[in-house]
Amino acid sequence: MPLIRTKPFILLIIFALLMSGCGTKAKFRSYDRQLDDIRSDVRNIRLITDQMRNELVTLKTSVDVVGENIDRQSKDIEVAKKNQQLLVETLDVMKETVLKLETATIPDKKEEIAKAVKEADSTQINVVTKKENGVTKIQPLVKPVPEPDKGGRKYTTGVNIDTTKTGFGYVVKDGVILWKAPTKNSDVQEVLIAWQQVTILGAVKNEGDNWLRIKTQDYTGFVDSKFVISSE
Repeated sequence: MPLIRTKPFILLIIFALLMSGCGTKAKFRSYDRQLDDIRSDVRNIRLITDQMRNELVTLKTSVDVVGENIDRQSKDIEVAKKNQQLLVETLDVMKETVLKLETATIPDKKEEIAKAVKEADSTQINVVTKKENGVTKIQPLVKPVPEPDKGGRKYTTGVNIDTTKTGFGYVVKDGVILWKAPTKNSDVQEVLIAWQQVTILGAVKNEGDNWLRIKTQDYTGFVDSKFVISSE
């Protein structure tokens, strides 16, 4: 009898244990799911962290590049400042040198101009043609200039020469004609070339045109003033 009574109790205990085991397994499965969720969250956090780390590395690299560019630009600016200062100093030296040269040569130039004017007043070069052995040659013929009238300096053309306008000048183009007198009806003394240096002996207005009396290396005559640039 006691064995019979005990058997249901044992069965009850076994059933309770079985039910308890099922509940534990369910809990374990729930725990596993939670752990899987946690693991997934951890993986996502790691991915986000890696992305942020990569972005920080990229940002640091960009900042370093910007810093290097700023340093390079600063060095370039310093070099440019030094070059500018050197250029200013060089220009100052050049200006001083030019000023010294001009100061040294201006009296010589004035003396040369005065001498040329004096020589031009005393003589005038004309051109004559001469045949030798069947060859026509052009030769200068020196003739004295008539004495000037009291009213001013007058030459064979009867025009007054303004001798206050003297100095050096340059011919502006090729083919400019040096005339014997301030008129295109006079004889041709010489054909000038571009940038040929001439000595300006004076200025005159004749027949409605402005002329300059100039001296080249070989001749003295007149040119249209628009074809000569004065250096002074």
